[in-house]
Amino acid sequence: MARSKGTRSETNEPVPVLHRVLWKAGVDLPLPSEASFATNVAVLGVPFALIWGAMMFVWNGDQSWPLLAVVLAALVAGAIFGVSMALYYRSR
Repeated sequence: MARSKGTRSETNEPVPVLHRVLWKAGVDLPLPSEASFATNVAVLGVPFALIWGAMMFVWNGDQSWPLLAVVLAALVAGAIFGVSMALYYRSR
């Protein structure tokens, strides 16, 4: 597995910030171009869904959306983002 102390891997591929943070935390995670499709969907989609859901919850100050709708929208957005990014890295 290509590991780097900087912002690029040994193959001169940019290393995503999330991967550098997880590596420093001790998580053994391959680069997105070397990871499986399912790993990329999970690693890239779950954080997106959490951040997007938190932003929707905060910005929903007038409570115009029910909490269930915010959660479902965040899950759908995370799934779409995760699959899109996994397809992008698979095509490279």
